[in-house]
Amino acid sequence: MERKIGVILPRELIGGREILELAKETEKMGFDYVVACDHVVLPSQNQTGEKLKYSLEEKYTDPLTLLAAIAAVTGKIELFTGVLVLPERQTALTARQAADVDILSDGRLNLGVGVGWLKEEFDALGMGSIFSQRGRRIERQVELLRQLWTQDSVNFSDQQEQFKSVGINPRPIQQPIPIWMGGTNNKVIARTVRIADGWIPRGKAAEFNYQYLPLLKQCLEDQARDPQTLPVMGKVNIRWESGENDWKREGDDWLAHSEVSHFSVGSVGGNKSSIDDHLEVLRKAKEYFR
Repeated sequence: MERKIGVILPRELIGGREILELAKETEKMGFDYVVACDHVVLPSQNQTGEKLKYSLEEKYTDPLTLLAAIAAVTGKIELFTGVLVLPERQTALTARQAADVDILSDGRLNLGVGVGWLKEEFDALGMGSIFSQRGRRIERQVELLRQLWTQDSVNFSDQQEQFKSVGINPRPIQQPIPIWMGGTNNKVIARTVRIADGWIPRGKAAEFNYQYLPLLKQCLEDQARDPQTLPVMGKVNIRWESGENDWKREGDDWLAHSEVSHFSVGSVGGNKSSIDDHLEVLRKAKEYFR
């Protein structure tokens, strides 16, 4: 399986056109894809007073909106959501938006999706009641997305959504758009092997090696799926305050796994970082890992 190297779009540049310039430059540098992350809302505080893992100090943009803009200023680099919290969204609207990005990009979209974990976000979007059933819901949504992308007319019914002879027009160039799944627990890995086109695990290479890879291999065997049909995306965050040996060691650990076909690099430099700062770090990573 051919290995590709991509860029996790830095959240520090969200809020202006610099992130589009960075995407253009990464394409010129020879990166294969970019990844846009997702959160709609974030809590400003929690009940316990403990420091939040994710809070309003972090900046996020709508990934499909951002990727549509990137599609307009690039010509060949692939586009990933990594990952879109699908169960909190209306399936038909997601199908429409993803199809539009795929059309605007001439068939370059990969839709990474996950079940999510932030209950406050589900509540804010009016989907708090399905939070405990979000795993079951995402399976139905994946089925429905593929129908909407490939069929003129769809009939579909479950507790959240009812479709009676409706469809989307125009449909995407890719029919269907590849769906990758994010997450690392037993249920997610089994679901990914069963219904997804690719896997985006969380965590570091050591966790992948000792915890998740054995589960992946067992699920592939149980479901008689060829490992070559399930690409896997590893990730290295390059924190500028760390030495180069740290991120190179983590990168080498990912590269040691033949199962990892996509290798994502994130440049993490703080709120005062500039586009040139990020490009310098990404250029070093590209030279090292290519």
